[in-house]
Amino acid sequence: MKLQTLLSIAACGAVSTGAFAGGDISFNGFLSHGYLKSTHYNYLADTEEGDLDFVEAGVKATWSPMDRTSITGQLFTFEIGPYGNYDLQVDYLFADYNFNQAFGLRAGRVKKPNGLFNDIQDIDIARTSVLLPVGIYDPRYRDFSASLDGVNVYGSVNSLDYSLYYGKPGLSEDGGLGGFISTILSRRFDNISIDNTEADNVRGGQIWWNTPVSGLRTGVAYSYFSNIDLDYSANFPAYIPVVGGAPLTVESDVENQAWTVSAEYFVGDWTFIAEYLNTNNTTATTQQAGNAPATFSQSSGNSDAWYIGGARRFLDKWEAGLMWVSFHSDSKDRDGSSRPIPHTGYHKDLQFSLRYDVKSWWTLKAEAHLMEGTARLFNQFGQNPVLDNKNWNLFALKSTYTF
Repeated sequence: MKLQTLLSIAACGAVSTGAFAGGDISFNGFLSHGYLKSTHYNYLADTEEGDLDFVEAGVKATWSPMDRTSITGQLFTFEIGPYGNYDLQVDYLFADYNFNQAFGLRAGRVKKPNGLFNDIQDIDIARTSVLLPVGIYDPRYRDFSASLDGVNVYGSVNSLDYSLYYGKPGLSEDGGLGGFISTILSRRFDNISIDNTEADNVRGGQIWWNTPVSGLRTGVAYSYFSNIDLDYSANFPAYIPVVGGAPLTVESDVENQAWTVSAEYFVGDWTFIAEYLNTNNTTATTQQAGNAPATFSQSSGNSDAWYIGGARRFLDKWEAGLMWVSFHSDSKDRDGSSRPIPHTGYHKDLQFSLRYDVKSWWTLKAEAHLMEGTARLFNQFGQNPVLDNKNWNLFALKSTYTF
């Protein structure tokens, strides 16, 4: 564990609460630690044996140098099993000028608004659950899904809130997308190397409608990743006739677009949430195997995910939640029947959550997941070499301190 990173963040929080109170600069932050335990498979971390490598920490600062202007940034670090490794990163850092209620402009590394939780996924106190719905929000994809280097236009007009963005996403070879590609390749090839993951730009937006029904809002979001370059190399397994051991090089150009429909309803002590995500990928691939001539192909695929959930506040400090989540790698083959192993094509999750607010700044959570399907299990580091059971469970504990 890189304690220096965590201690630096904690020190920032301690200094900020005293030195800048009441001034033009404000600080806040969080530190969370959890435990993950699963049956049969490893999910996110080495969870089959139980894993305490489930840590997140961040410090946010906001400076208001003049009227209607602010500069906001957050330093963030995390470790979830083999992901994160406590590398300190600038989660976001942008200048914000609010012309009026209908129009504001942010520039820099801005947060990417998408659905209910994408731009607040690090705010643990904003939800009942430990983990966000699988297939829609994935902590392994945080390197490119949470923010972008570019601009964000936002505002409110009557009952509508809107947010539009354009910029460069932060893809990396050892990040979430590289892990997903490695997982697919690991079932078929040896000596896999992700050589390049880069996108020209990402653009999109989100609109929320605050309905006449008190506490109810609905929204729709769209995102488009342009020209994602995915280049990798590998070797055919030695046991394959003719091409066994031969090198393989692949260069792919992917266009990714996604639609998200969301709803949120607060009524009394209850909260109800639901979302649907539809993703389409169009891929052009140039492939060369050994000394054979290069070949070119095009393909497209469509996946989707949805969830519905509810939570209730009770006895002042307690919350209990129930959620059903369903993800399908191919929206036209929802049961995976066209695959050699059907359960690799979907992932379903019945989730039970319990939250207790010890103090206003300290939250404890416990969670159980009854899983069916293995579509969201990665094998980037050889953590899930065999997928021989469609049913498995996951248990999670988490403690979060905010300042």
